[in-house]
Amino acid sequence: MNKPAIAATLAVLLSISPSPAIAQNAPTETPAVSGGDLGCAVRFMFMGMTLDKAAQDTTKSESARTEARIAAADARRDQAYFLARLELTPTKTDRAEEGLAIFSGFLKLSTDEMIKEIDLCRDFSRQHQAQVLQTLKKKEAK
Repeated sequence: MNKPAIAATLAVLLSISPSPAIAQNAPTETPAVSGGDLGCAVRFMFMGMTLDKAAQDTTKSESARTEARIAAADARRDQAYFLARLELTPTKTDRAEEGLAIFSGFLKLSTDEMIKEIDLCRDFSRQHQAQVLQTLKKKEAK
């Protein structure tokens, strides 16, 4: 894993600065991991990059590489969800600095703890995306 590349990517992604009008619609509920929405965005970035590496590993079977590509795409969709939530959240601190701190802490976890936190973020993302879709369907039905 190329940590400088991850850090550079993270710094660019986290330089998003929401407009004051958008911040009025900031999400109120956050996932139960360190860093909340930002923490989940960092975790899915890490997961996507790790799965990309697995998808390019020619020592793996083609089916394993295909599974890794599909899982990387799923991770990026979840990452995009949390980045969109960050766009609605006023910047309280330097997100790049905060993101790097979250990433450093995340790397210190055991593999089982990493997976547990990624699962928490995924469950949060999927549950809240489903709620948004239900709301849109109700509005469309009217």
